[in-house]
Amino acid sequence: MNWRPFSGECRNYALHLSIKDSYISANIINYAEISNGACTNVKANADIDSTPDTNKENDKGGQPNTANDNKIDDNGTDDEDDHDPATVSLNLYDLSLSKTVKTRRASAGDVIVFDLTIRNNGQAPVSGVTLVDYVPKTTDLVDTTWNSVNGNAVKEFPSPEIFCLGNLIP
Repeated sequence: MNWRPFSGECRNYALHLSIKDSYISANIINYAEISNGACTNVKANADIDSTPDTNKENDKGGQPNTANDNKIDDNGTDDEDDHDPATVSLNLYDLSLSKTVKTRRASAGDVIVFDLTIRNNGQAPVSGVTLVDYVPKTTDLVDTTWNSVNGNAVKEFPSPEIFCLGNLIP
């Protein structure tokens, strides 16, 4: 690159990275830094509010999603403006559960039906879902499609062939 930026001039550059198949964490933080710069016909070749180098660990500020992230108008005490991170959230599942009951009043011996809805609000499918209902001590589990485990009702969805929630698609 032979670009010599004039005062106030900027250029954008795209960087394409591929996430490794083996990476399973929730977020990736990618840092970039201007590692070198010099002025022609000027005695001091120094950036007044940051120090160009190749060490991503030594710059003030620039913590992703904080007040100092992307701060470029200070003198380098809060954030060195030649160094910046960006965060990418990976495709994750985000399960939510809602539980409703139509019968609000019941008598001893009545069977009450609760509707439980699992929703995947995330971006990736999930399998191996297990649902636990903490059965109150004043009730008995009478639904044979659920397992009783330590007094709780448990339903497992290990495979998409058994039940649609086994591979819950967003």
